[in-house]
Amino acid sequence: MHRCKGSQNTAIEELNKYDPERKLAKLTFGLWGSGNLRTKYDRFKSDLKDLDGLCLNMSVGQQRSPHLLPPDYFKLIHESHVGPPGGLLPLSDIWVARGNYEEASGRHHGDFVLENKYSEVDITSLCEVLRRDSSPPGILPCLGYRQPLYNDSSPPYRSFLQLVMKLQPNTHRQSLAHKLFTEVKPPLSNRLRLAKVLVQAVSNVHGLGLVHKSTRSRAILLLVGIEHDQSIHSSSSDQSLSPDIYLQDWTYVRREIAATSYNGTSDAWQRRIYEHPDRQCSPDHFPETEYLPKHDIYSLGVVLMEIFLWVPFVRPNDPKNFLVGSKVATIYEETALSFGEEKLPRRYKGNDQKLTRFPNIVRDVWTKIAKTDVSVVDKELGQIVLKCLEGQYDSARQVLEALANVKM
Repeated sequence: MHRCKGSQNTAIEELNKYDPERKLAKLTFGLWGSGNLRTKYDRFKSDLKDLDGLCLNMSVGQQRSPHLLPPDYFKLIHESHVGPPGGLLPLSDIWVARGNYEEASGRHHGDFVLENKYSEVDITSLCEVLRRDSSPPGILPCLGYRQPLYNDSSPPYRSFLQLVMKLQPNTHRQSLAHKLFTEVKPPLSNRLRLAKVLVQAVSNVHGLGLVHKSTRSRAILLLVGIEHDQSIHSSSSDQSLSPDIYLQDWTYVRREIAATSYNGTSDAWQRRIYEHPDRQCSPDHFPETEYLPKHDIYSLGVVLMEIFLWVPFVRPNDPKNFLVGSKVATIYEETALSFGEEKLPRRYKGNDQKLTRFPNIVRDVWTKIAKTDVSVVDKELGQIVLKCLEGQYDSARQVLEALANVKM
């Protein structure tokens, strides 16, 4: 209530700056006042919505979900009201933190992946599925969900919940994007094996009646046992080992029967290049079709190209500093600009936002790369990727069967 009152007062103070009786008030409002007022109004509106939800929950005496982790049961180390403990894995959107929870034998300590969710109904429904089906390959074990001490400090300033997923101990962890960027390209047979494990993970998610909505290399977690990891780096005799692959970024994962037309993702090009054109959001475009498994398969096709070409499509600006921003892969930029001035002017070179602005052109770029570069690697693999992009597969299981038939 205190936060809601404070944001209301801030919005009123901002509004009073532009009294129409004052000289130059209209000009000032037109130049920057409108944006400032909108920001403060949005903050007040968000706080008011949170207060309304709190009052509703109190009025009905709502029972808490059995999947909600009480603070005395699950704790994160060094957590405070200022911000989250832990951090992102390099070249990833995967947040890992240290914590512990109570067991009959005492407290269990370990590492956990934290996934933000913005609806308690949604996260409860997801926990029902994940905890009932004992974590098939491709999905980390779900401990439950929690209410963090801190809130989202960026627009739209929403309070949120966190899905808590357990990481296996004694494992080397990295994102697929990090592996693609830092490791030497392995033989095609190894890349194909890695692709099959990924497709199996997507198939398992769909098998639970879920759609993922965020399949991309920065949100794919690779785990290798430390002993196996040391063996791989010390000897070439064990190069056949494949890491375990887990799909992360569960923020917008939903049951297929409950999937909305809106996927919630931002207009960031780093996500947009993996999304099906029919599903992309922008200030002037809203998806009109519900999210279907075929949209995940499109995203899967883009990631498969990264694996077969061994090129991450979102690369760091500085190879020595992964925190200074990212850029689109050279292969994408060169292919996009090859379409000519009518589609993408040469002046867009180096401007990642403009190069990835038009959904259908993004798909045309991927289609061309599948027909040329991927087909040069292997003609059959090029055709499989092309079918993913064109919606010719009804399920990830069909993609897996196609990969199984590829002869090396």
